[in-house]
Amino acid sequence: MFSFLFHEVTDYFRVFSPWSISRAKSLSDGGIAQWIRGSGQLGGPHPSPFHDSPFYDVYRCADGGCITLGALEPQFYALLMQKLGLDDVDRGRQFDPRTWPALKDRLTALFASQPRPHWDALLEGTDVCFAPVLSVAQAAGLKMA
Repeated sequence: MFSFLFHEVTDYFRVFSPWSISRAKSLSDGGIAQWIRGSGQLGGPHPSPFHDSPFYDVYRCADGGCITLGALEPQFYALLMQKLGLDDVDRGRQFDPRTWPALKDRLTALFASQPRPHWDALLEGTDVCFAPVLSVAQAAGLKMA
């Protein structure tokens, strides 16, 4: 249900602290997840920002590594487009599902053009709602705050 909790891509796994898992569970117990589902954006008949959009997805990089995006809010989406140099993308059409396939193709090609460390350096620490997908070995070396 929540791609931000766990997403398998070959041998890579997204790692979260116990706090984030606890928070996600509390959201799924009735808060935001039920509201989103009730509005038809999750499990409904129409394209979903959570399953179909280019700004909430996992992308493979040139070195085989992967990155995740979750730029749902307009200000995060605008910053993502700016950081990626996609100035021709109409920010006002973010939630227009007719634009999603073409933008997803562009993002797929763009992220595949550089290794993951390039995208880490460009996007990490910004408000674009980005995270690298870590291998189990990489995750084991993380220090949790």
